[in-house]
Amino acid sequence: MFTLVSASGFARGEQEPEIEAEPMQALPGTGPVLLDSGPHEKIGLLALPPNALSYYQGDYIDGTVLLRVRYTDKTVAIPEDWITIRCAAEPLRLVADGDALVYAYQSNSEGWTVFFEIPADYERGCLFMEKFLQRFRFFRSAKGPDASGVPFPAVVELPPN
Repeated sequence: MFTLVSASGFARGEQEPEIEAEPMQALPGTGPVLLDSGPHEKIGLLALPPNALSYYQGDYIDGTVLLRVRYTDKTVAIPEDWITIRCAAEPLRLVADGDALVYAYQSNSEGWTVFFEIPADYERGCLFMEKFLQRFRFFRSAKGPDASGVPFPAVVELPPN
């Protein structure tokens, strides 16, 4: 006598057990950084003195790490207490804000500013900002002066750790 067995290995009529699986989460540094939310228009750039500047915010995810990017098409007066640094070839201004570091990049030739809010313990901050700015400049130049929308890249490719 033979028993019919389904592809799952259970005999006909037997109930397959229900298994609850935890959603898998990528570790930081093991894949591309993805745009999770945005860009959304907001008012009042954070980490600056009170202001009414309009900006666009996009939230990126590297595994479980949140990287927040804010863009305004205005040149912003960065406070003097922000220090000047370089990440690769990119000149940036930096200030600590709680558990995060806030970086500002200004395009002096085109008059726009990008702020990056990155956890202080995130090891790929400079690399993310460098690659983001490369893609951002490319999309900005490709969209043309009459096109609407904010050119936040959906994916920022970083080499694995």
